[in-house]
Amino acid sequence: MMLIHSESSTAPSTRTWSGRVAGWLVAAHKAYKGRRALTRLMEADDRMLHDIGVTRDDVQQALRTPVTDDPSARLRVRAVARRATLRSELADSRAATQTRTAQATECADC
Repeated sequence: MMLIHSESSTAPSTRTWSGRVAGWLVAAHKAYKGRRALTRLMEADDRMLHDIGVTRDDVQQALRTPVTDDPSARLRVRAVARRATLRSELADSRAATQTRTAQATECADC
């Protein structure tokens, strides 16, 4: 007599549950590693933080995230936003300088 193995009706929910637990564990480990890295980053001096494009306040704000969240992701978002703002300000400054230079050249020709 041949026995045919069939999955029980609880198997899909068990897999889903175990998949969720595994996903949570992976996320928790990633958050722990990110929190450890940011804690070490707090030991850096302000010049070094400036060199990598963040401020001490950025790091502190990122560390205020819930323990289950990865603070390095929050820091990355703040750093990208800061760089975008700086690029925009630099572009505006260059445009203003070019306008003033063009106006000065026109007045010199008067």
